[in-house]
Amino acid sequence: MEKSMKKVIALVLAVILTFSVVTIIKNDGLTASAASTSSISIKKSPTLKAGTVKATSVKLSWTTTKNADSYKLYKSTNNKNWQGVVTTKATSYTVSKLTAGTKYYFKLVAVSGKTKSPYSNTVAVTPKPERVGSLKIKFSSNTQASVTWNKVSGATGYELFLSTSSSFKNDLKKVTVKGGDKTSYTIKGMKNGKTYYGKVRAVTTAGKKTVVGTCSYPSQLITKTKTYYNYVNQTVYATANVNVRKGANTSYAKVGLLKKGSSITRTAIGSNGWSRVSYNGTVAYISSSYLTTKKPEATTTKKPETTTKRQESTTKKETEKTTVYQVTTSYDNSAETEIRDPDKCPICGKYTCGLIMKDYYCVICKKTIPKLTCHPASHYEASR
Repeated sequence: MEKSMKKVIALVLAVILTFSVVTIIKNDGLTASAASTSSISIKKSPTLKAGTVKATSVKLSWTTTKNADSYKLYKSTNNKNWQGVVTTKATSYTVSKLTAGTKYYFKLVAVSGKTKSPYSNTVAVTPKPERVGSLKIKFSSNTQASVTWNKVSGATGYELFLSTSSSFKNDLKKVTVKGGDKTSYTIKGMKNGKTYYGKVRAVTTAGKKTVVGTCSYPSQLITKTKTYYNYVNQTVYATANVNVRKGANTSYAKVGLLKKGSSITRTAIGSNGWSRVSYNGTVAYISSSYLTTKKPEATTTKKPETTTKRQESTTKKETEKTTVYQVTTSYDNSAETEIRDPDKCPICGKYTCGLIMKDYYCVICKKTIPKLTCHPASHYEASR
């Protein structure tokens, strides 16, 4: 009896086990358990890092996690209360609509179905104004100049720094310019002949906190008693073939040749008549008189027009005009001879030209003509 009961129990258990396996195969189409396919374990957390931080945005990226279907990014302003930002299959995302000066915290998890990985590392960023471009300087007198710069998005003002040293340690002057739309300042009272350096940075106010951006690259200001440069960024064209030199003077070595009509980028215009240019990635100089901002017109080669003109020959009758001159010539100190028509031989009557110079001999009439030049030589010879 006891053995029979054991067999019945074993048979019931076998039937239950078989039914369970069939059910799993029917539902999943796999031999693995349903639990194992819907909840894959993700043990490794992704690694998060911050990229480009701007005034109102930050680009975040993270490493790929094995078995992850997607990633969920979270944001917080106090590192305690978190809110979801985005769920994405990509491994990077740019978070926008941030406030400059506010500190933000970010973290994320890798997701596979309903399973999540442990949280990644936390990254903290504080958006700040972008870098201001280089200054543009224009002098209005020996000791006064106007400084301008580009507008920065999100800025509520700017800070301008002036110094007589490139390290901004000597004679440092700080100027606060209020208003994000105000992008210029007039510098007054500059010492005559003194070299100054200037840089500017954008400022953003977030509540009671002030956040500053990165300063522009220092620009050099030189008063008018010496060579100074007004900084520009423009395309100019050569009006003729012109040398490109290492310095702003013809005594400097040539580094190249800019052909007529070729373009080049001018970065500054000097008071000495020279322009600073960017030539093959280096700083060089060209005489400003050979540069223009006007683009030359394209030249087209036209075929010469061939016209056949009929040459008409005309025969003109040349008439000789005889001019009568009154000339008195003395020779042999004893007689005077009046000669009319000096280009006519007074003896044989042949025409030639006459200059009172020396005796000539007429080879036709075999006579000596005293002090009368007769031409051509085939007619007259000098007296022998």
